[in-house]
Amino acid sequence: MWPPTPRKTEWIPPGQSIEVAGYTLKDGMVYVGSRLRAVNAPGTEPALINPSLEVASRPNRNGQGMRYWPSYSDISPASRAGYLEWLSSGRRSPTAYIGYVFLFFYGLERRALIELGMDSAALAEARLIEEEVQSLLEVHTENSSFRSYASAFLDVLRVRRTGEDGLLKEAPQFTLRHAGAASFDVRVAVGTAASKGLPLPADWALAWAVEASDAKLRTPAVRCPEEFQTLFRARYQRDHGAGIVPRAKKSQVEARYQPASASFAGIVRLISASVTEASETSLKPVRELIEDCCDSLESYSRWVGKNPDARNSMSALALLPPELATSMEGGADVQALRALLRQALGDKTSAPVAATDLLKHWPTATSGKLSKSEAVGLAQALEKLGHGMEPDPRMGGAVLSADESAQLFALPPDSPSAPSPSYLSALAMLHLAASVATADGTVSTDEVTRMESMVEAAQGLLVSEKARLRAHVSWLLARPASSAGHKKRVEALTPEARKSLGDLLVEVAVADGSVSPQELKTLSKLYAMLGLDENSVYSRVHAASAARPTAATEPVPMRLAGAPERGFAIPAPPPEKGERLALDMRSVQAKLAETAAVSSLLGSIFAEEDAPPPVAPVSPPATESGVGGLDALHTALLRALVVKPEWPRSEVEKLASGLGLLPDGALDVINDAAFEVCGEPLLEGDETLQLNEQAVKEMMS
Repeated sequence: MWPPTPRKTEWIPPGQSIEVAGYTLKDGMVYVGSRLRAVNAPGTEPALINPSLEVASRPNRNGQGMRYWPSYSDISPASRAGYLEWLSSGRRSPTAYIGYVFLFFYGLERRALIELGMDSAALAEARLIEEEVQSLLEVHTENSSFRSYASAFLDVLRVRRTGEDGLLKEAPQFTLRHAGAASFDVRVAVGTAASKGLPLPADWALAWAVEASDAKLRTPAVRCPEEFQTLFRARYQRDHGAGIVPRAKKSQVEARYQPASASFAGIVRLISASVTEASETSLKPVRELIEDCCDSLESYSRWVGKNPDARNSMSALALLPPELATSMEGGADVQALRALLRQALGDKTSAPVAATDLLKHWPTATSGKLSKSEAVGLAQALEKLGHGMEPDPRMGGAVLSADESAQLFALPPDSPSAPSPSYLSALAMLHLAASVATADGTVSTDEVTRMESMVEAAQGLLVSEKARLRAHVSWLLARPASSAGHKKRVEALTPEARKSLGDLLVEVAVADGSVSPQELKTLSKLYAMLGLDENSVYSRVHAASAARPTAATEPVPMRLAGAPERGFAIPAPPPEKGERLALDMRSVQAKLAETAAVSSLLGSIFAEEDAPPPVAPVSPPATESGVGGLDALHTALLRALVVKPEWPRSEVEKLASGLGLLPDGALDVINDAAFEVCGEPLLEGDETLQLNEQAVKEMMS
């Protein structure tokens, strides 16, 4: 059944085959022969396949009876048959007994660490061994012991193959591992950058920071590793260009490799004579960047945790950081929205799109209707695709109604997602001016031009804010006249700002050369709201019209007694002593922006009129200690919830509101903490929330 006489011991190189006990061992990479001493231990090399030893006819495939550090010479004949069968099958069976994989791995360690030199043939063979170990690791990655040994061995093989200078040109085998101390290849790569004053590439900086830290990576980095690494690379380049240059220490890079094989009888010392260690003080900006990336991925990570099969959805897109959203291909709903944007805008910078068309591509709780949070989500999704939407609730706009149109526009880079005081003051002026311009049911070209000039003249605004205001003007002027919310928009203005705003509204009214009775009526209402003399409206309109640069060249239209009033034009030249309005738009804007009151409009100036009053937060007991890493408020909510196994959502919302917490956000925070502790959510369900008893036990223990 096997050759009766031992043969000379030899290493069967990659690509060659040999027959042992009726099994054809394909692709070599094994030691075969009668005698080979262990590297640094008494006895025979464990990986040596001795053809003279008995091999059973029935293989032991599950490794029954094998000890922890197996040796081919000591295992049973049935286990030898099982091992030879695995070798002959190609070494890729995912169900193979891991002891057989280790027995083969022992031989690779000996060959690479002891026998191979540095000539071209040896380096070529070492590369084949590296590829073999990588393939085995991919098959048996679930086995933590083999994963640990194989990963460390690959680090050594990579440094050997590339040399110190070539290592930085490759990407590390980054697996978000937490070693507490950087592995050999990472230390050589970082030490090379420090010794030679070279910039450290992003992937090596990340691997160094993760491996050299005793702290665990936060949930977003672990749950979404691809997104985390991509975001880190983008922001590392943004902040550090080609990379940081680590500071060098005086000590040389020295590492210890612990072989899996008992043949070595202990640790193998690895040392680089020309590379010094890098100081971990250089890691401060890298660790800060890791925290920044985790913060930016927090919302997306929570979404993926609750919806693991929807990471390419529209809702997921809305939560991604901009660096990732632009490259996300997305699912069918994202692609459909991209197509709608291309069709609606074409080469234009701004265009109206019916709300019903937008809502086809955005999930809502109530069909055809947006809540405020859903409107915010839609605006965020559009922002990630490089477009803005007006109205945008984040920027002081109303919630889009299903029966109207949104104004979409190309969003300039680095656009803010929160309004500045200057933006809000300009928005307030535009709303009041629009109510005058639309009062007669028509909007002239001159009125549009006047309002656009107000945007251009406004000071203290970013380019992106002006682009958004131009889109908001288009949306405002396409709607019927409305005075809803005007009182709230002006009540915080100073008397000087109110007077300047009154002059501005008159300017808008006379922009087209004709002031209708409806416009006069609206002006009177707004003057009263501003606390100005509404009886002065007519004289101010007369003075402003008289001050226009062009006078009438046609006969003045006359109205017969009793004929219906259609409006009027005032062509007369300005009276010598009449009031002349010479409105300085920059002064108006400056007066509004200077007032502290305008700043107070942030977040409330355009709030919905029927918004419920805020619930006064209830402070938790001062002695409340945090559970599972939660803060005091979330701990208080958790302790209240665990008293019974099931809760109606309405009751949970009351509990959260009583603590001043947003219900959905608070539940996300508690579930994320539970994931950190036990890998499971603590609360599950929709209308009725149920407690996970196992998670409760682990969280509260």
